[in-house]
Amino acid sequence: MAAQDADVAAWWQPRCDSFVPGWACWRWRAVRWSLRDWRRIPVNTKTEAFADRAYDADGQLVSRERPGALWSTPEAALVQVLDLMERGQVRSLSGAWVSLRADSICLHGDHPQAVAFATRIRAGLKAAGVTVTNCWTG
Repeated sequence: MAAQDADVAAWWQPRCDSFVPGWACWRWRAVRWSLRDWRRIPVNTKTEAFADRAYDADGQLVSRERPGALWSTPEAALVQVLDLMERGQVRSLSGAWVSLRADSICLHGDHPQAVAFATRIRAGLKAAGVTVTNCWTG
């Protein structure tokens, strides 16, 4: 909810800081805060993109209710991750390229092939010379 409503984020921010100083708010392209909101709420943000989900041409995730919302093979997910790493873009379901910035790649654990996807993505990144690091410590 905080991604959609800056007032919710403003309420949570000091409470989270009291438990985990320096915490980061993970956000994706769908965050609907205004520039005024970003200046008003001193939140450390990190951006994420999704390996196993398809994107619409406007950069939003395709609804899971639509066909093609989840990639069906680990190879398709790897291609999306490599495109993101190499081009800073992903190909939408319509075929249009969408620019994305990501500090982290998310892979949903509820995907039926989550382990196979993670294994293939990790191996593909290693083969491409990409060093995988912990996003919290670098």
